[in-house]
Amino acid sequence: MTGLGTDIRYCIRLFTISPVSSAFTILVMAIAMTFVTAFLSLWNDISLRPHSGLELNTRLITLGQTDGVRFSPLSFELIERISREATSIDAIAGVMTTTQFLQWSDQRIPVETELVTGHFFSALRPDIQIGRNIDRQDHQVGSEPVVVLSYDYWQSQFGGRDDVLGESVTITGPDFLLVSAEGTSNAAEHGQTYRIVGVLSQRMPGTFGNSTAIWMPYEQAANALFGGAGNGYRRLTHLRTVARPSGNASAISVREELNSRYLDSASESGLRPDHRIGAIQGVVRDINVHREIARQVRLFLMGSMMLAAVAACNVGLFLLSRAPRRQSELAIRLAVGASFRRLARQLAIESGVLVVVSSALGVVGSLWCAVFLSELPFFEQAEWRSTSPWDWRVLGMITCVSLAFAVIVSLAPVVSLRHLGTRTRSWIPQTGAGLAQHATGTIQIVVTATLAGVALIYAWHMTSLSLFDPGVDVDVHVIGVNPFGDELAIGVDADTIMAHREHQRDVIGSLPGIEAVAFGSAVPGAVNDLVADIHPADSPRDSASVVVVSSDPSYPSVLGISLRYGRGLTTSDRDSVLVNETVAQELWGRMDVVGESIGWRGGVGASEIVGVLSDVAYGHPSEAPRPMVYRLTTALSALDSVLVRGAITASDIRRLIQVKIDEGELNFNIQNVQQVEELWNRMLGPDRARTAVTGVSAILVVVLACLGLYATQYYLVFAGRREYAIRAALGCGPTRLGRLVMSRSLIMSFPGLVVGTLGTFIVTTWLRDELLSSTVSPLIVSITVAIVMAILVLIATITPARSAKHTDPSQLLRD
Repeated sequence: MTGLGTDIRYCIRLFTISPVSSAFTILVMAIAMTFVTAFLSLWNDISLRPHSGLELNTRLITLGQTDGVRFSPLSFELIERISREATSIDAIAGVMTTTQFLQWSDQRIPVETELVTGHFFSALRPDIQIGRNIDRQDHQVGSEPVVVLSYDYWQSQFGGRDDVLGESVTITGPDFLLVSAEGTSNAAEHGQTYRIVGVLSQRMPGTFGNSTAIWMPYEQAANALFGGAGNGYRRLTHLRTVARPSGNASAISVREELNSRYLDSASESGLRPDHRIGAIQGVVRDINVHREIARQVRLFLMGSMMLAAVAACNVGLFLLSRAPRRQSELAIRLAVGASFRRLARQLAIESGVLVVVSSALGVVGSLWCAVFLSELPFFEQAEWRSTSPWDWRVLGMITCVSLAFAVIVSLAPVVSLRHLGTRTRSWIPQTGAGLAQHATGTIQIVVTATLAGVALIYAWHMTSLSLFDPGVDVDVHVIGVNPFGDELAIGVDADTIMAHREHQRDVIGSLPGIEAVAFGSAVPGAVNDLVADIHPADSPRDSASVVVVSSDPSYPSVLGISLRYGRGLTTSDRDSVLVNETVAQELWGRMDVVGESIGWRGGVGASEIVGVLSDVAYGHPSEAPRPMVYRLTTALSALDSVLVRGAITASDIRRLIQVKIDEGELNFNIQNVQQVEELWNRMLGPDRARTAVTGVSAILVVVLACLGLYATQYYLVFAGRREYAIRAALGCGPTRLGRLVMSRSLIMSFPGLVVGTLGTFIVTTWLRDELLSSTVSPLIVSITVAIVMAILVLIATITPARSAKHTDPSQLLRD
């Protein structure tokens, strides 16, 4: 330990002698470790860290139905069937999250609630603070209604009183209409009194990352809130589902069993058309979103590791470039009895101290970096719980990474010691690149080429997205409204919808600067996802799952959608529809299908096609156009956006319409006013952020690569100065000496250029198939990267080559 302390003190003195270069090397490694720690923190949070408030958190899986893009929860009836029939599941529970209202004195306070099915508390076992959990018998309709509070809500609303157990609270449903054959009912008019039986611990803020205040039995609460509209709620797919597998069953085996059992009877099981049951390890809100976020985190983590590896290699080479200046010091220590092992330990400790200091700074920097990265657009749907690096898993991984990078940093200086003895005793010039130079040079060129290629394909991808035509007029303004005041109306009859539209069209259309007004449920970036099954009326077996768009007659013209065949809708076309090109091609194999009829799933009559609209990019440009059917009204027409065309700003639209609302001429609340261009750019936001992060990383890596290549060549030129002096004395001119250095640099870099080009091609091909546009050419990207890397090698060698050209043979030969 005494020798170790001495080495560390000597290392600190050595760094203080050259503070600028020492600070630079520490800064380079600290930046790299900041990114590594930040992405390790994100990866730990989304993939490794179990749910803190659940006892059996490492065994739980999330179930749902998905088509690979869209995700939907399961129905109560399907959950009950799985609970009775599935052999790979021990217990399964559904959770419906909604905002209800607590009657507190004379106030109606909104409260976030979770309606949970019978096995929730026994399957997930949330931690209890005081009282008890909800038992199975509490879920029976007719038993006494009970609830459990969250710790935070207990503290804020009830003052943390222990005598809260046994207290009664009255809870009513949210403001929305329920329309069924039995009649129309407002859920806000339904509610019941519940007795508080327990408080969960502070570690359980909510099942899916949300801040839940109250848990209550689904069977009782749903019957009270939704029963007024009949028992159809039992088939609604609104329950996010968590299960505990039996034995050694995995998420994959559970998924396979459930699909084999229920996929053939999808309609009876409540599965949507073209959907399958999906399963994923952990407790997540959306399987598709979680899987995509986890994949992106892994990709960026790999990129940050590559960045750190390049930084470590180049820092090692930078330290190596100082070796010739330390040659006298090391030779003297060797002469007075120090062994090569002792000197190697000294150099390794110098590298280790540098990496430790850089890692510590990186952990501190990641506190900000992780928060910044988690808020980027491509992570906006992530369910982050804690991205802090102060977790034993993150700290353990950082320790291992730091040790690995300490070895990489010390590799080149330590290996160079083997030349020390011979060089101090021999005039034989030794200028060839050794194993350390070849290895580090090849690694950094491969990694740099790969990251540069990734940055290039992201830039290519972003350029193609920016030039993409969505097929609509992006200057149109979209007004998000709640058409019936504070109530969310679902299932309102068509006559009422049409009457409200005409009244709103007259009032809004009379405002200055507004040229045209339309109503619809779909604009790029915002679609009310009402899905239905249709088929040609004369061929029921040929079916397709389509998005049904609520669209008034002016909708296509105001939004700028081209009419390819036929005519548009009129106010009298209650049973007629428009379809897009995708529907026409998918069901009839041709575009002009005007006059054909479509049947609806469930046998609810038929609709005549009066026109065909061009395909519109309502989603991301990389997504294939979805099959869409346009009709005058749907069950969700009350949620239609108002589309406005005119030379007027969004703020003026909001101001003018708000005046009409205040005067009582309009009866809705304005949620937002945005241009279609804003919605479109918001969809491209994740791609822009991803491109920016990748580009910055690539630029940093290229700068580091140039530094490393320069350091390597500088070391080789300095170490081989006697050879160049001899060549100069024998008549070798400066130009030829410069070419010699350049050629040696290219020869040493050649393996890295070949492997890096091949790696770029492989990564580009994989990313194009997985994430990016098919317009990206892996061959062009690889060739471009190879040329750029060769140029960078030559640029990094210019200064060392100039130094070799100006070698003074008389001085060196005299020495």
